Amino acid sequence: MSEAHGTGTRDFDVIMATDCRFPGGSTASVVEEIEAQYRAGYRTALLHLPSPVQRSRRPFAQRIQDVLAAGKAELILPHQSVRARTLLVRHPTLFSTIPEDLPRITVETTVMIANQVPVDDRATEPYYDVETVHRNAQRALGHAPVWAPIGPLVRTAITQSWRDVPMVDEDWVNIIDAPVWATPRDGLVGETPVIGRHSRGHWSKWPDTREDLLAAYPDDQRYRVRVLGGTEAPQEILGGLPQTWTSLPFGSVPVPRFLAGIDFLVYFHHPGLVEAFGRVVLEGLAAGAVCIVPPQMEQVFGDACVYGSPQDVTAIVDRLSADPAALAAQRERGLRAVHERFSYEAHLERLAAFAGAPTGEPAALGTQRKGAATALLVAPAGTGHDTVAEAVTWSREHLTQVPVVVTADHDLDLDPAIESGPVDAPRVAHLARAHRAARVLVLDGQPAGASAAELVSRLGDDVDAELLRRVSDGWRAEPLERRREAASGASAAVRRTVGRVVGGARRHTPQWARPAAQRAYAAAGEVRAWTARRAGGPGPVPRVFTHVAPDAPVSLLVVTGADVDPESTLDAVLAAAQITSRFRPAILAPRSWAAAAATRGVFLDTMIPVHQWDVRRAVRWTDYLDVRLEETARRTGAAVVTTLDRTLVPGEPDPVLTALTATTTRR
Repeated sequence: MSEAHGTGTRDFDVIMATDCRFPGGSTASVVEEIEAQYRAGYRTALLHLPSPVQRSRRPFAQRIQDVLAAGKAELILPHQSVRARTLLVRHPTLFSTIPEDLPRITVETTVMIANQVPVDDRATEPYYDVETVHRNAQRALGHAPVWAPIGPLVRTAITQSWRDVPMVDEDWVNIIDAPVWATPRDGLVGETPVIGRHSRGHWSKWPDTREDLLAAYPDDQRYRVRVLGGTEAPQEILGGLPQTWTSLPFGSVPVPRFLAGIDFLVYFHHPGLVEAFGRVVLEGLAAGAVCIVPPQMEQVFGDACVYGSPQDVTAIVDRLSADPAALAAQRERGLRAVHERFSYEAHLERLAAFAGAPTGEPAALGTQRKGAATALLVAPAGTGHDTVAEAVTWSREHLTQVPVVVTADHDLDLDPAIESGPVDAPRVAHLARAHRAARVLVLDGQPAGASAAELVSRLGDDVDAELLRRVSDGWRAEPLERRREAASGASAAVRRTVGRVVGGARRHTPQWARPAAQRAYAAAGEVRAWTARRAGGPGPVPRVFTHVAPDAPVSLLVVTGADVDPESTLDAVLAAAQITSRFRPAILAPRSWAAAAATRGVFLDTMIPVHQWDVRRAVRWTDYLDVRLEETARRTGAAVVTTLDRTLVPGEPDPVLTALTATTTRR
């Protein structure tokens, strides 16, 4: 992607700096701009600068990881030297101090994109000081940045903070890939109007009173309310969720699919929050939903939305639901605004003023990796080999997805990929994530073990769950209702009470007391986590030898080679464990290792090896391995993880064995 000269400097068209760990709208905006630039032929460098407001140690956001893996942007490391026409800084807090990880950057202009006000009522202290950020950027980069607020409210707040700040004339509004979100609509999605929203469950994202909550999101049989992302705040205020509400966890449904199932996106938040832009509203407009929002958002969206208070919501919904022409006209105004002001084309036009024309070739639509989706065929314990074979034959003839069999039988011998191991709800949900399965079909036949409904109870709502039933002329797939696990009444009541108390304290604690309260709450969380770890015991990995401590650290060996001999390798690992007494071995390997591991009493989790991976699948084997390895490491509590592509021999030194014995910390 980039070009390097003799000095080692790498050339790009544009450099984008952000904290790549940010969740939500900030990361979504960065990813959308990278995608627009990639399609147009701009060569983009991505620079991670930690922000002081992002205190967690979480990894890069998944969407950031995806664009890097796809080659749409290139990650720049602190020791490197880069050059471009312009640098886009996505979040002023990156320069609250001069960044320690800043590489050598040569650019003509820097745009400081402000997607947050300097301070609001939520803050224990200002998020950033405009003049300090400006001076720090000037010292670090050798020139002063020009500021670009993402909306009118941010523009006003910045100028009130420092009147001399240099600023672009037009707001740097968020953008969206409109065709991805487009949803054909004709009237309402059903007989009853569906009110929806998607956002985090944080109290700042919701109205702060019971009256406003139930006015905007009514507990009324005349309406349905669907929420994606989090309902902690309304549960705290209401003491539970109304029967007319449906709450879906974050990530359980793709946002475009969720928005396609609602008629009205209603977004009201805490009065102390200054909503800098409202990306959730832009997404709702792009999906064709009518957006009902507070009047202050009119400065951003104009006639694209309908404005009012929470008490106005049901009247607006009733009026538009009864007038199909008015409903269609309002949707059209929203879609027109998306195309005219918030499109990829609009972004490329403003970027060209700073970065000039792209130097790369435009990427044709459809050049991204595509492949067949996966369908999991789940064979509950006791399902016969012949039954599974017949179901596989049927799936190849009738499904568009590539089948993967999930079974407890390590000896099952069939052509498709096979995941063998425990067949239960957690594992089915995990394998669905690892394979990015579009469908999960449970074979019928009343076998022993969990019921079909229980096996799919933990699947995300973006996965179709079906029962594959034998009929006279073959097989038939029928929708399968998921049996969601419910907490006991007493424990649920305790959690609701604690949640209301903690949530109320968060909302009403004076600003001067919030830092101490946050530290106390974090310390209590660490104590709870430590207690849970102690209560969980040593986990599923046996110690194998009685002289090894039952809570000795777990060393996980991941077998990636096709020709690794399981018996010789396991004997070498066991000898090292016995001699050193320093670890408990765990193995992630192909299912051909099952017999050898069982004979020796070694913990084994199975996976599909790379040489058996069907390249037609949409998911890469490395992405599959990431998910499988993360889950196995979590279950085992592994302190050391190392890969192996060759056979180990007992008595022969090997760096892999050295790595396995490297830990001295007990779990």
